[in-house]
Amino acid sequence: ERIALHASATGLAYLSACDPDYLDRYLSGALPAQTPDTLTDPDRIRAVVNEIRERGYSVNEGGLSVGISSLGAPIVGPAGPVAALSVSGPSSRICAERFDDLGARVRDAAARISRALRGER
Repeated sequence: ERIALHASATGLAYLSACDPDYLDRYLSGALPAQTPDTLTDPDRIRAVVNEIRERGYSVNEGGLSVGISSLGAPIVGPAGPVAALSVSGPSSRICAERFDDLGARVRDAAARISRALRGER
């Protein structure tokens, strides 16, 4: 199944690792809402992508599925982003109080995979 990049934690994480030209091209296209909480404003998405770059992981509360929250981080190979990793679950369990801890775990796991793909330790 294809999922819109702007609607998911993995997609937003992936966009955070993309070069500015790719992000610009993506944001110039259609940005349909999957739920009432899906980010659809290009300027807001750009701001969120910048936050993800600083923090190292994305947060998506109900943007893809109502009642589901997720955190994601990009996986970057030698030529750039190739995938993203996420953890998701009911928003009652994946809640704001847990974002820092779970986000750091996802970020660190994605970084380990990225290093392995690049042949680094």
